[in-house]
Amino acid sequence: MSFGFGVYDGCKTSVDEYRDIGRDVGNAHLVLSAIQRYWKAEESRGRELIVLQQEDLKQLAGNSREILGKIQEVLDKHRSLGDRGRVRDQLKWSLTSFTRDIGPHRQSLQNNTHALAIFNATLTAENASGTADQQMKILEEHSQLLKFLVTRYWEFQNGVGDRRAPAFSSVTVKDIEEEEDDSWRNIDTELEEAGFEAKTVRGNRGFIREWITTVVPPEGEKETAFNASSTIAEEDDDTVVETEGDKAASGAQNDGVAKRTEGGPTKAVQTNIHSGSPPPPPPPPISISPPRPTSANTHRSQSSAWRESDSDNATYVSQMLAKVLKSKYGENCDHLYRVPIKRAFYHLDWTDRGWISIGEVQKYCHQAAALAGFTLNEWALGWLAKKMDVDDDNQVSLDELIEMVLALRQIILDAIIIANANSAGRIEAGTQLKAFFDTSNDKSMLPFGWVNNYWHPTLLPLREYRHDLVHSNLGTYQCIAPLQINFTNAAFIATGHCASQVADALNYWRNALKSMPKEHAVEYTEALDNVLKATAKFHILDSRQFPEKLHPFDYCSERIKILPPGQIEGLADCPGAELAELSDKCWKILDPILGFVYDLKPDWLKQVFLQSSSKVLFVLSTTPPTLSEWRRLRMLERSRRIKQDLSHWDEMKKSIQKYQEWCNANSAHLEVKTTSAIETAKDLYQLQQDVARDASLNRLEIREVSLDKLKRDRFGRSPNTLFTITIDGLRKGISDSQKSIAPLWYHGIDYEVSRKSVIRVEFHDGKSYDDSSTVTDSRRLIGSLEFKMADVTNFEGLSTVTYKRPLILPTSSILKSSPPEVQVKASTDWRRWEPVGSEEYNLATNIAKNSTPPGWEARRTKANDVYFINSQEGKSTACLWREIVPIESDDAPNKVMPLPPGWTITAVNGKVVYTSPTREVSESAPDADEKTTFAKVVKSKDYSQPPEFFPQYLIDQYEKEAFGLNTR
Repeated sequence: MSFGFGVYDGCKTSVDEYRDIGRDVGNAHLVLSAIQRYWKAEESRGRELIVLQQEDLKQLAGNSREILGKIQEVLDKHRSLGDRGRVRDQLKWSLTSFTRDIGPHRQSLQNNTHALAIFNATLTAENASGTADQQMKILEEHSQLLKFLVTRYWEFQNGVGDRRAPAFSSVTVKDIEEEEDDSWRNIDTELEEAGFEAKTVRGNRGFIREWITTVVPPEGEKETAFNASSTIAEEDDDTVVETEGDKAASGAQNDGVAKRTEGGPTKAVQTNIHSGSPPPPPPPPISISPPRPTSANTHRSQSSAWRESDSDNATYVSQMLAKVLKSKYGENCDHLYRVPIKRAFYHLDWTDRGWISIGEVQKYCHQAAALAGFTLNEWALGWLAKKMDVDDDNQVSLDELIEMVLALRQIILDAIIIANANSAGRIEAGTQLKAFFDTSNDKSMLPFGWVNNYWHPTLLPLREYRHDLVHSNLGTYQCIAPLQINFTNAAFIATGHCASQVADALNYWRNALKSMPKEHAVEYTEALDNVLKATAKFHILDSRQFPEKLHPFDYCSERIKILPPGQIEGLADCPGAELAELSDKCWKILDPILGFVYDLKPDWLKQVFLQSSSKVLFVLSTTPPTLSEWRRLRMLERSRRIKQDLSHWDEMKKSIQKYQEWCNANSAHLEVKTTSAIETAKDLYQLQQDVARDASLNRLEIREVSLDKLKRDRFGRSPNTLFTITIDGLRKGISDSQKSIAPLWYHGIDYEVSRKSVIRVEFHDGKSYDDSSTVTDSRRLIGSLEFKMADVTNFEGLSTVTYKRPLILPTSSILKSSPPEVQVKASTDWRRWEPVGSEEYNLATNIAKNSTPPGWEARRTKANDVYFINSQEGKSTACLWREIVPIESDDAPNKVMPLPPGWTITAVNGKVVYTSPTREVSESAPDADEKTTFAKVVKSKDYSQPPEFFPQYLIDQYEKEAFGLNTR
């Protein structure tokens, strides 16, 4: 900074020409001083700038020093100008050296000072917000004011932004010495319109006065004019943009320069330079005390390069806008992109009305996007145009058009370029993972619960993948590997696939890049270096077993996910949610890297890859994409975004170390708990099978029933005997009555029974009773017989058994001395029992298809996962299910009630409702049915990556392959 002050002091004490550049040096000196004050204030508070901020400041300060060094060289070279007697040197300076030496340096200095001011404002806004330190608040106010003043000065000098002259451009130092002068009122108004509070402006007038005194010329002094404006070449995309100095030097040799005045028509100003003759003197000033003159030297708003009004090219406007949308000039060139936008605007606004219609904007932006190789939605273009029309007059001004096209350029980057590339990059990553899983004999990298087997090794090396516990939604035939977004896969893709692709690009393209101009080659090498550095960060996720083994984080996190609440509570500081969040962060960082790596390939190779049914992996081309294509895809800007993500790793590294220690200490204990929870789930399924088997219904035919040794009554009459059939406590049948002491019934009726059914045959005296409802009166009971199904069948196919037993008599029976004998002839055709569920399904699906056994109930966790618990036995299964319709409640765990047959549960307008089989809707849950399964209430948790990351059509393609193989 002291070096800059020395240059500034040397310039301001020199001749007029040096004072012009001296004011720009003073402007830079003020900004650097403000940064220094802020840094010292931060150090006094014991705070340091973060690494990225230090790197940015180091680069900007280095640029300042380099520019100031060049200005010092010019100062030393033309030191003789301080001697007023050497007229020849002054004449030589004014005609040649001034334009050639000072012009480009002044332009570079203004640009760098503008960048420094923005950096200073951003720095203080980020670090000083929310602090109660009064000194820091003042420094923040100074930084924001300085940003506004420097930006308005830079815009005015470069003809961008607000084309009105700023209020401070027409004031003198004498004007602002008086606090209530009209000049201050104009400056206050302009600052307040920019969003500054009135008290902030008035409280910092001394700071504003210092800046104006340093940068604005004193009264009566005017700036020396020189032409440093840039003209963007209109050639094809391979044209190298000329430097500012080259254009200034070439412009000085032109005989005529066309200038467009503010608000008026184009005029031709002739400047005839004769060899050895001084230029004609300027016209005398009109006013006695002229205001600060407009800086014609760099004020491009007066340049005719903005428009080509005599062009009859029908696509001229769309061609100008296409230069911006396809990023013809690379990155950090917004000041260059404004020029073709202005040319397009003035080509349409040839009548100087100051605006163009929204319809024109939509039309030409759509055409420009097509020329640039992008497809835009007409509706979206109209929405953007209306949004940028800040005054809502349906008239697009120059500033509004500039903002719209630059915003459209950013939208194209985010919504088209990056989105398309990332999607294709995910496909390539999924293909890479599948190729590894399909060809690797080591299954230890498969996620928890997954297995894979060859379907038919002699036909194709296709494997079947399945999860033993829960269902996977990746495909019907499960020929695609588990593409989970876990730590193992992230590190494998980043350090293997992505890093090798970028390194190969640097090696393959070496000769081509060396033959390019240096400024072009650096656009490739910087981008590739940025991404290669980003992929190297993923080595933090490596372990000694990697990549052949599953990452310890995945080993632990997958097991944590299925533990029931009671088991998790036994693990102190369990980082389940934190590990899931960390994994998600890793993949968010990896996603743009995948898109960048995909775009390293030429278009024809990318098309072949996407259209290939087998998704074959292709190597890179030996030559890089053209510079125009590299810029169109914004590769350098995307790599810089990727580089910015490196800052996340500093904090993530601390978390990784912390979670690594937890996993090392708890992995064995976690394995025991997980195994126990899974075994409990398997035991539950076996219990369900036993209950379902015992409750399965079969046919029982009661063919004959006989009874002997009955006694006649005292009148010699035989009893009028009949019998009833009761199964599991429910009366199922009744026979006809027979008057006999040895009745025999040929019954021949089938009944539905289960393995555990109990059949009871009761005999009654039905004499003198006509109403059958009185038959079962206990006072008329003769006796009964009771047997189980195991007494009459072996539960294997067809069998006929005659069951004989003495009649069980009531206590008051007169037959106790000689009990009658009952004989029942029964026939069964016991069908083979098929379990509900099969090996085709996984454990979770099989359990959900069966009814809940007695003593067990389903509950859900706060995360809406479902598990089964037996409170009496203190057992809990693994969380293998998720409730179909989550119910918001603060009470957890909540009981999950099964629904009766035909009932459904849905969410309507945020409320859970129940629909009956007759379509009646109720907010109250129906009564539970013990025989109802949970198939309608729960579904298996998904242990595979959803298609939102790896596109669905990739999964569909693999399913087609599997289907074709399966039908052979």
